[in-house]
Amino acid sequence: MARRFRLAMQRLYLRRSHPLFAFLMAILAWSCDSQLQPSELGALALSFSGETSVATVDNWRVTISGPSGSQSLSGSPGTTLSIRELAPGQYGVTLQGFEVGELVQQGTTSVSVSAGAMASASVSLTTVPRAVASVSVALGSTALTVGQTAQATATLRDASGNVLTGRSVTWNSTNTAVATVNATSGVVTAVGEGGAMIQATSEGYTGRSATLTVSSTITLADFSLVPAGTFRMGSANGYSDEQPVHSVTITRPFYLQKTEVTQGQWQAVMRSNPSGFTGCGPTCPVESVSWDDIQLFLTRLNQANPGITYRLPTEAEWEYGARAGTTGDYGGTGVLNDMGWYDANSGGTTRPVAQKTPNAWGLYDMHGNVWEWVQDWYSGSYYAGSPAQDPPGPSSGSLRVLRGGSWLFTAFYARSAIRYYYTPSFRVSYYGFRLARTP
Repeated sequence: MARRFRLAMQRLYLRRSHPLFAFLMAILAWSCDSQLQPSELGALALSFSGETSVATVDNWRVTISGPSGSQSLSGSPGTTLSIRELAPGQYGVTLQGFEVGELVQQGTTSVSVSAGAMASASVSLTTVPRAVASVSVALGSTALTVGQTAQATATLRDASGNVLTGRSVTWNSTNTAVATVNATSGVVTAVGEGGAMIQATSEGYTGRSATLTVSSTITLADFSLVPAGTFRMGSANGYSDEQPVHSVTITRPFYLQKTEVTQGQWQAVMRSNPSGFTGCGPTCPVESVSWDDIQLFLTRLNQANPGITYRLPTEAEWEYGARAGTTGDYGGTGVLNDMGWYDANSGGTTRPVAQKTPNAWGLYDMHGNVWEWVQDWYSGSYYAGSPAQDPPGPSSGSLRVLRGGSWLFTAFYARSAIRYYYTPSFRVSYYGFRLARTP
């Protein structure tokens, strides 16, 4: 019966214009699909592993083989089945010249395909992601200063040079003393002077960036030029060592660092970080440094910068800079919450520098964050006999002065006039400093 039916259909095929042809072909497709075995139909196997496959199907079934097994497609004589890659890991299905499949994502996805009554089928495609064959790395910048960050990006390609997306990438640095990198995000942070390369690894392949060069951030751009002038030093609202309030003249302009010295800046010079709050990051103030520690820092910094003298400001220079023309307890806006970090807003930790409002001379964090060592010896009675011009502080003593308050102390201790003092060898997580510079 089946043989006689085939012979009849062959004769009809020679007269394809006959109106019964399409109807009978549709019935035949259903009949053969339900009764005939692939071996009888001369099934055509297509190897599919992520590359384009095209076949002309002259029988009734095509089998697409993949790593998860085989799937079959029913069709009509002369049907052309095309599976083509539209984008990495995405595929389209074309049957008899008609686009019949949407983008097929990597994995196993069923796609219904049809070309009118002549062919109808469903195909399940199992795709294999193409392997990574090369990794290249680019940096947002190849020259950073300590504390700065940059974004690293990785480009993955297959053996044919096609760009691959959606793959896992792991990041690392060849020199973590110079630059660190977040292992998943690729954000690079400069932590010390020198050179490092940033590496990205995916599927066993590793690529390296060009050399990242990191330099110290302590440059003239980090300082404000404070003009010469006269101000009223001390306060009638504080402790007795802040009195008498007296007139002081700073006779020469000088440079004062806009921020406290950061952990990154200290690391660049000293190759170490003594801070208690290292988790705060390289743009947070260095702390847990003594006045004596700072002298070694200054020696190394000046040796590395011939012709420039970095130093601690005097107590008078510090207060003059903090006030920046104001006469109240706090410089800038006069509102402490605008100007600095203290116990009520710090959250119990140091904070990155330059996050609050600067004063009129571009100086940040003169109130709070960390107490700042200055050059002077301490004397509680010094103001009573202080020189009227450029007072250098007492000629000797056992204690050194700190100014400005900290993240741990109350608002009273963040005033422009407050004086604090301790032995020069003492370290604690709320003692830091800022620099003065000549010229």
